[in-house]
Amino acid sequence: MAALPILTLAILTLAVLLPLPAPAQAESPVGLWRTEAVGKTGAFLDVRIAPCGDALCGTVEATHNTKRTDLVGQTLMTGMIPDDQGSWGSGTIVAPDNGKNYAGSMWLEGGDLKVRGCVTLLCRSQVWTRVN
Repeated sequence: MAALPILTLAILTLAVLLPLPAPAQAESPVGLWRTEAVGKTGAFLDVRIAPCGDALCGTVEATHNTKRTDLVGQTLMTGMIPDDQGSWGSGTIVAPDNGKNYAGSMWLEGGDLKVRGCVTLLCRSQVWTRVN
């Protein structure tokens, strides 16, 4: 009879010590991303995507191969809201080369972030790679 409480205690101890499986999480674009290199110099940016209210926003953290250090700290994307398809849209993206605003959307694909900005039928797209 004394063996039953000891066995119960051993099972409870194992249950406490064994890690539970982590719940599955949906992929998220939150983090630091590197834009595609563009232009003659191969200029690119590091953009931090983070929550801003109920949406996601992207702010320039660093510039590379460009003299445009004025871009650091500027918000390039605002109002990106998730949809049922696993993408984020309804936002605005500012093109750093010309300062124009585009209707923005983005989605994760194979570990990369596909970013698109459109004005009427004219769209510009890039593939960003995760830094962290």
